[in-house]
Amino acid sequence: MKLKSLSLENVRNYEKLRFDFPDEKIIVIQGLNAQGKTNFLESILLLSLTKTFSNAKQEDLIMWGKDFARISGVITDQKDLLSLEFFWGKTKQFPKTLKINNVKKKTEDFVGNLQVVIFTPKEMNLISDPPSIRRKYLNIILSQTDKKYLQNLINFQNTLKNRNALLKMINDKKSKEDELVFWDKKLTEEGSDIYFKRRKFISKIQESLSNNYSHVAGKENLLSIMWNKNIPESLEDIKIFYKNKIENMRGKDIITETTLSGPHRDDFSIFLNGKEISISGSRGEWRSAILALKLSEVNYIKNTTGKTPILLLDDVLSEFDPLRQKNVLNLFHAEQIIITTAHPINKPEDSRIYEVRNGVITE
Repeated sequence: MKLKSLSLENVRNYEKLRFDFPDEKIIVIQGLNAQGKTNFLESILLLSLTKTFSNAKQEDLIMWGKDFARISGVITDQKDLLSLEFFWGKTKQFPKTLKINNVKKKTEDFVGNLQVVIFTPKEMNLISDPPSIRRKYLNIILSQTDKKYLQNLINFQNTLKNRNALLKMINDKKSKEDELVFWDKKLTEEGSDIYFKRRKFISKIQESLSNNYSHVAGKENLLSIMWNKNIPESLEDIKIFYKNKIENMRGKDIITETTLSGPHRDDFSIFLNGKEISISGSRGEWRSAILALKLSEVNYIKNTTGKTPILLLDDVLSEFDPLRQKNVLNLFHAEQIIITTAHPINKPEDSRIYEVRNGVITE
């Protein structure tokens, strides 16, 4: 899979941009900070997921003084060409619109057509930040590879919202407890599927995680992921487990007016040679662990969908010496790698280098 072109309108500091990607495998975009390097990669991620890796609201991604933004791109997968467009605005006058080949699509049909794996300095937060970051990590990968997962995730979030509203009404004596039966059943069905697919994914990438880490670190190590709670493996057993959990927690849920159990409370920890890396690992070990995860992501997406994702590296290679830079790039078997850097790097093989300045990209 490759991006052939990317067009931006009123996105961050890009008022108008049309970028045609060269045939080279590696595209390097270098420039000083605040010139638009990260914004360029962020736009690609938005075209892929309709969401960004930052916590910014979508209206904040629109250029100051403008009412709407548009990202469009053409991707190629072997001989097939596909055009994607993501349009959104600050008001209802400019509603969010997703298009594939100029035909409007729902989010679950749009996401997954442009598959990406991204590594930014913020990815290190996956190890140290709150559980919501790790759940987002899982959702990003699975949403790109499983449309049913994304649809189920959307449904689950709506069910959770409705159930929490009902819990508040029950606690305020405005509704009865037996009204929870309908929402509890939906929560069990949707939540169990999310649990199941998340654990299946982690189990799959565990197969290559240690090997990938050893390649990155240069010596043999054991890298593993452990869940914060023990949940059965089969989908049917998970449904029974989750159903019982919801029923047992109902009283506390009503008192707290929130659903205290489910995949929205999911979490995992990363261990290196039997020790939790967030506690005992060095910065170098953290970086190597995340790189190993990214290698496993690329392989997982390729093996699951038959398509090789585009790799986005945001200002991370500058921390490596020239030899390690070359070794890292060789580890990723991607058809297209887009790199941003604030510092000049040794020109990789099969690459083309561009410079960005004030939202303008030139060779």
